Amino acid sequence: EYLLLRLDQESLAQGRLVTAVQLFDCHGIGLQHVMPRVFRRLKDAVQLPDRYYPELFSQIVAFNILPIAVRAYELIRPLLSKAIQERIRLATPARSEGLPLSLAPPSSLPACYG
Repeated sequence: EYLLLRLDQESLAQGRLVTAVQLFDCHGIGLQHVMPRVFRRLKDAVQLPDRYYPELFSQIVAFNILPIAVRAYELIRPLLSKAIQERIRLATPARSEGLPLSLAPPSSLPACYG
């Protein structure tokens, strides 16, 4: 919620829409963390940002994500608008090296990312 507030404040102060890049480090998240009942509600949930917050994030990046999660995303991807699809990026551990630093300045990242 704080991020949403800050984006609104910055947008007002700058007189233009200010967006954010959201990074998710999925290291350590496995299949045991995903409950089957979540998938039943997934269809409605993945469409919420597109309906109510279409311009909030310029990119959403999940890195260190399991390859099976990338394949699962390909199943729900058609439910999203083309604009949202273009903003979402998933990277398996093999493609995650240095990714956070390529998207955000080091000063805005936790020390573990460099």
